Amino acid sequence: MAPFCSNMTVDKFLNQGTQLWYDTSQPAHSLLHQAHVFPLLEAGPVPRSLKPLVHSLRAIKSPAEVSLMQMAGRITAQAFRRTMALSQGDVDESVLFAKFDFENRIHGANFLAYPPVVAGGNRANTLHYINNNQIIKVILTFEAQLNLACSK
Repeated sequence: MAPFCSNMTVDKFLNQGTQLWYDTSQPAHSLLHQAHVFPLLEAGPVPRSLKPLVHSLRAIKSPAEVSLMQMAGRITAQAFRRTMALSQGDVDESVLFAKFDFENRIHGANFLAYPPVVAGGNRANTLHYINNNQIIKVILTFEAQLNLACSK
C-alpha cells in the first residue's frame, strides 16, 4: 500500500504547526492506520484525542434534540400507562414486554431504547434481567427510543 501523504506533504504539515486530532488507542482500521497514519505520527506531531471534546458536547442539546427527547418521554409515559392497565393479577412477563413494545411503536418510536426489564419476585433483583418468561406480580422498567433519542 502506498503512503497516503508524500514526504513533501508531511513536511509541510509539520512546518505549519497543524494540530493532529486522532485516537491512537483504538484505530478504526488497523491497515489504514499502519499504512497512512503511523508514518505521519512517526514524523513528529503529537495527536490529541477527540474523545474529551466529543464527550463534553453530549451535554449540549439542540432544540431539535430536546424536542425528540420530550417526544420519546411522552411516548414512553403513554406506553407505560397502557401497559400498567394490562397488568391486573398474574401476567406473563412476555405479554407485558410485547404490550409495551407495541404501544411504543404504534405511537411512533422506532424501537425500545434498551431491552426491557419485566420481572417479579427474585428476578426483579437482577438489574439486567431480560428473559421475560415467567408469570409475575408486576414490576416494570423500560423506555422508548425515537430517532436515536431517549427520554433520559
